[in-house]
Amino acid sequence: MVQYKNRLIYADTLNTLGTAITWSGLPMFAFLSTGSYFFTGALYFTGTIAGILVGAFGSQLIDRYSPKKVTLTALMLNIIVVLLLYLGLTKEYFILLIPVTIISQYLGALTSLSQKTWYNSLYKKDNLLKLMGQRSGWIVTAKTLGFTLGPLIFTTLNTNAILIDALSFFICFVFLINIPIKDALPKKDEKNRKKRPFEGLKALAFNSNVRPFSIIFFLEGMIMPIIMSTSIYALTKEFHFDSKDITLFWLIGGIGSILSNYFLVGSKLFTKNIFKGLFISGTLMSLGILIMTFTSNSVVYLCSFSFVTLTSPLLSTLSEKEAFIRIPDGDQAKTLGGLLSLSQIGTLLIMLISTLIVENFGYPSLFLLISMIAVIRFVVLIYVMKNEYLQNQQKYKLN
Repeated sequence: MVQYKNRLIYADTLNTLGTAITWSGLPMFAFLSTGSYFFTGALYFTGTIAGILVGAFGSQLIDRYSPKKVTLTALMLNIIVVLLLYLGLTKEYFILLIPVTIISQYLGALTSLSQKTWYNSLYKKDNLLKLMGQRSGWIVTAKTLGFTLGPLIFTTLNTNAILIDALSFFICFVFLINIPIKDALPKKDEKNRKKRPFEGLKALAFNSNVRPFSIIFFLEGMIMPIIMSTSIYALTKEFHFDSKDITLFWLIGGIGSILSNYFLVGSKLFTKNIFKGLFISGTLMSLGILIMTFTSNSVVYLCSFSFVTLTSPLLSTLSEKEAFIRIPDGDQAKTLGGLLSLSQIGTLLIMLISTLIVENFGYPSLFLLISMIAVIRFVVLIYVMKNEYLQNQQKYKLN
């Protein structure tokens, strides 16, 4: 069982590395090739759109046909799509860039959700938080490396860099195709196997145990994406950072996230006293955002940002773990997909209003709003965890 767990982690890590290289370097390549900010900005939105579409129209496929089948199918289709993208860019058909990118990102998001469901289902309630932290540590490391190398690789290889993504998909396919395990999730009744859109959101609406996490994930989607994007604006405009300094910013963020997930794996804080761990993480994150809001010193800003990137993954992983163990067997993927959609909708919503806030009131006003959202997310999570704890204590006394 352990070797299969590791193989899933390695495949997901390699997949993430190839994707991070492509989607960090491609927007820059598109701008240099076209001179248009439209393609650059639109490419950053494709991931959000793809996440919403997966939750609405794709996640139920995983519950219906099993994570393994969906993962392998999505990987093969994405190889074809990425090769088409490569051919289109070599012919300078930039008009196809956005729709093909959305398709590729959709298949990538579906693969990621399927692999996550597959992995979590194998170890449900069996020290799941630690195991999720172990997986996330590898994933975040791959993202950090990919985001750092992506622009450099695209500058060197141009469109040929896209082939790295296709190669990573193929290697992942080879890694996973011969895992000799049965489908991780039980089959649903035939009458319930009709394809219905928005099944994930419907599953959330009718599951009182998971419903509170809808608020948590929706608010979570508003926090880190906007902190990352607005920080680029703040560092370049207010602190006059150049491209090398921005690389340091990305590196600090990646290291914080990596340490966060390894902290989940190696520390006993969240297993011995989960509320103490929650309180420390939530307090440090909110404090970090507030310091970023008011500081005029770039070093203090970066140090505060490191607090945020260290604690945010802790809260995110814990939220995902607590939601997952409350989902009935056979509904994991579509319910997680619904939560993913809500998170991406939150990201899209805050991105739409962030420009207006920054232009009219400045980025500190936006960060104040984000700090309030972070506190609300933290309070709701504590409330849900506390209620669960009290219910378990009451059941224990009755028995």
